[in-house]
Amino acid sequence: MKSIKIILMIIFMCSISFSGIIRVPSDYSSIQSAIDAANFFDSILVSDGTYNENLKIDGKSLTIISDNGFNSTTINGNYSGSVIKLSNSSVLILDGFNITEGSGEWLDLNGNTMFTFYGGGIVSDNSFLSVMNCKFSNNISGYYNENQNGTGYGGAAVIYKSDAQFTNCRFENNKAWAGENYGGGYGGAIYVWTDCQVDFKNCEFYNNIAAYYGGAISFTGTDGVTSGVVAANFERCSFVNNYSGTGSNPFVGSGGAIHSDYFVNQIYANCTFVSNDCDYYGPAIYARRASRMIFVNTLMWNNGEFPIEFDGTFEPNSIAAEYNNFEFGETSIKTNGNTNVHFQNNISDDPKLVNPEITYEIQTGSPCIDAGVSSFTYNNQEIINYSEFEYSGTAPDIGAFEFGFTVDVREDILPSSFQLYQNYPNPFNPSTKISFLIPANELVSVSIYDILGNEVANLLNIEMESGFHSLTWNATELSSGVYFCLLKAGNYKITRKMLLVK
Repeated sequence: MKSIKIILMIIFMCSISFSGIIRVPSDYSSIQSAIDAANFFDSILVSDGTYNENLKIDGKSLTIISDNGFNSTTINGNYSGSVIKLSNSSVLILDGFNITEGSGEWLDLNGNTMFTFYGGGIVSDNSFLSVMNCKFSNNISGYYNENQNGTGYGGAAVIYKSDAQFTNCRFENNKAWAGENYGGGYGGAIYVWTDCQVDFKNCEFYNNIAAYYGGAISFTGTDGVTSGVVAANFERCSFVNNYSGTGSNPFVGSGGAIHSDYFVNQIYANCTFVSNDCDYYGPAIYARRASRMIFVNTLMWNNGEFPIEFDGTFEPNSIAAEYNNFEFGETSIKTNGNTNVHFQNNISDDPKLVNPEITYEIQTGSPCIDAGVSSFTYNNQEIINYSEFEYSGTAPDIGAFEFGFTVDVREDILPSSFQLYQNYPNPFNPSTKISFLIPANELVSVSIYDILGNEVANLLNIEMESGFHSLTWNATELSSGVYFCLLKAGNYKITRKMLLVK
């Protein structure tokens, strides 16, 4: 029963509303039945177990979270279609699942039904997706039989005209192909297509395969003038042993880890590319047609002679690289045609990886230790701005992981105990949803601050039970601008940046 204090807060603070909570299997036996019964902004809490389902979310805003993380909770698609499909402006926050054995399905995207398969693990079609602490393994997109075969896009996920965030996720052994020498495959783990903003933080891409382009990820924009630009940000992500090609056709397979095509803007901050390969162009990255990339504090090693390759035959490309360790220096970047290269303050020294064929941990004496920068701006755009708590030495290391941390290719990514999720929508006008997770009963405070540090709203200051909670904040009385949401729970504090646009 809610306390009188909570009831009074709801009466006097009409800008706040709480979501309902549905439990699986105690309230509903399956996740899909819980989805069907849920109202907008409800939360579905899933107990340990394996759930053999192919989930559909059509026009709803939901949070689905497991009790004990992806080692204990699996959603298995049984190779009978995509494991999860979002459509019609759905919103999904997903936390703590192993998404496995999805096979993708035929989709009508942009009014075209084609014999192609999209998104073995997740498809986000004109929606918003935030995924945390999840593992995507052994998913596939593509189809082959003796009479007909179909191209596969995004073994683990397809993001189409959507915004998406992936945090603390692992993508392993996913494939986009239709069999050797048959069909094609784009994005062994993820395919991102037109009008998208995608952000990746602390994610691992390991041993993913695409037959044609992008062993880990393939990006495709459109014209870049009226619409279609894709923007992608990577922070502390690793790409290891990904592959693009069929193994039998030397003219197929480019972008062992990343493929970028047609108005795609990317930032790689403190990332690691090791032992990726392809059959044709760009063992680590292949880019063309107005692809723009910025690298800072990033390690590029053992990815072949020309790990990054640009095709500038059509629209011009650009790459800016500072404070990185590229194995062959500037010659690591091969340009064919019109590509602008900015390359300075980089090194090309042996990073001293521990057993580099298997792991990517730097050891004592590595030139990558303290060789990065904590803040970096390029063309008046702030790329990184780390606090001193985000690295262990006098400066950040080069690569995805700080020296001394456990950074081998992990079987587990520990779920965070406290979590403040990014608000949605963001930017917003005038209302936005704020969600958070606390693992124990705590005194919880949720406050909003403006860019000058002034508190403009105190949304909560009450004792709350452990679990997932969400509220909706209405900022009707405030002007457009940047605001910060601060969550305090016990000794824990975390902030998220929000943008109000009127």
